[in-house]
This record gives sequence, C-alpha cells and structure tokens, in this order.
Amino acid sequence: MACSCLECQRCTGTAFSYRAIYADAALVGQKGETRFWRRTWSSGQWLEQTFCTICGSVVFMRAEGLKDALSVSVGCLEDPHFPAPATLHWPDRKHKWLCLEGLPKVA
Repeated sequence: MACSCLECQRCTGTAFSYRAIYADAALVGQKGETRFWRRTWSSGQWLEQTFCTICGSVVFMRAEGLKDALSVSVGCLEDPHFPAPATLHWPDRKHKWLCLEGLPKVA
C-alpha cells in the first residue's frame, strides 16, 4: 500500500509512505534495538510507529484499525523487486504532481 495521509507524509518526510501489511504473527524475529511512539488520531484510535534507535527509520507500524497486523516500511526490506503498491490510501491528500511513471532513471 501507499498512503498520502498527512501523518505518513510527516513520518517519511516525503509525499507518501510505501508499506506492506502482514499478519502480526509473521514477525518471527527482530534484530537490533527499536523504540516506538504512539499517538491517538482524532477518531480516538491509536497508531504506533516502531523505529530503529540507530538510524531513526520507521521499520513498521501498528494501528488500532489494523487488527492483528503490522505495516512494514518496504524500504526496510531492501528488495528492489518488491511489488508496486496495489492501493493508495488518502488519495485526496496526494501531491498533485505525484506520478512516478516516465521519470528519468538516475543512478
């Protein structure tokens, strides 16, 4: 999934987040130290971001609205062949210029 909500824009420092949703049980191990922070949305539901204490990258998130699931930041998977997002959440918040098709490829 990709998400263009304002919170994902703030969290990633860019125009959207790119995450893969897995069952909570899929997390079988974790390397390194992480910390999390939790906040409450205007709806009253919580959202929890788990980040690396070394580099500060958001590794995954959990949300009250995603029962028994976690949302992994795709960049942390280090797989350039990972499938493109199948959905865009909060499309009305998407930056109007956002279209990655046809851009020149720069190494």
